[in-house]
Amino acid sequence: MKTLQIGALRCRSSATRAFTLVKLLVVISIISILAAILFPTFGRARENARRTSCLSNQKQIGLGFLQYQQDNDGAFPFTNHVSGLSWTNTLDAYLKSRQIFRCPCDQSAAWQTAIGAPPQKRVSSYYLNAYLANEATGTNPFARDATIQSPAKVIYIAESTPEKTGDHFHPQLWGAPYDYAPSGQTASSNPYPTIWNPSSGETPEIALHQHFEGCNYVFADGHAKWQKWSQVWFRDINKPVQIVGSYDRSGSIWAGAFDPRQS
Repeated sequence: MKTLQIGALRCRSSATRAFTLVKLLVVISIISILAAILFPTFGRARENARRTSCLSNQKQIGLGFLQYQQDNDGAFPFTNHVSGLSWTNTLDAYLKSRQIFRCPCDQSAAWQTAIGAPPQKRVSSYYLNAYLANEATGTNPFARDATIQSPAKVIYIAESTPEKTGDHFHPQLWGAPYDYAPSGQTASSNPYPTIWNPSSGETPEIALHQHFEGCNYVFADGHAKWQKWSQVWFRDINKPVQIVGSYDRSGSIWAGAFDPRQS
């Protein structure tokens, strides 16, 4: 009798252990499925927060530009071509912190922390459109706000490619043939490999897919917006180029339909 009872207890114990193992495996499977579903969502939410923070930075930069223009007869800030000083130094007086110049996604190593810091360090996550900028001498401005026909459509600030140490990009040298290239220049003899990639139809000067296959941009009227590269770049290479800016869909996205060579 005792033998039968012991045997029954052993059977029930084995069944309990087996059932517990099955439940454990089920729970593990459910957790794995939920993790596969939720982790990408969490990652996307984190990236969306970074994109929003980056956009907030650019909105503040846009407001800084507007304030600078109000104080300087509508002129755009200078680039670092001549003296090494950047437009970021110009806007220091209008912005609360230099952290505004850094996108949360930008993991570049060496950063400039103050005016006069070594110029080889990274200045900003954001590049200024050199076509619309003054030189560091402050003379011969390329453009003033009144010369831009559709400022709400003209890109003035774009996100920079990581690790770059300049402060501006050159849309007048994008595409092929090039406006400023020697006569007869074609994409197959690209003179500006660090500025334009004719194979991909993209520029390595600025980031194009930083946030969900797009990037944040500041426009000449001061507003900031996320856009895909395909929304801001188009050029018909079979169409003769008259001025910089005729290579995009609206004729004004990068140059505002303004040609300083004609002024």
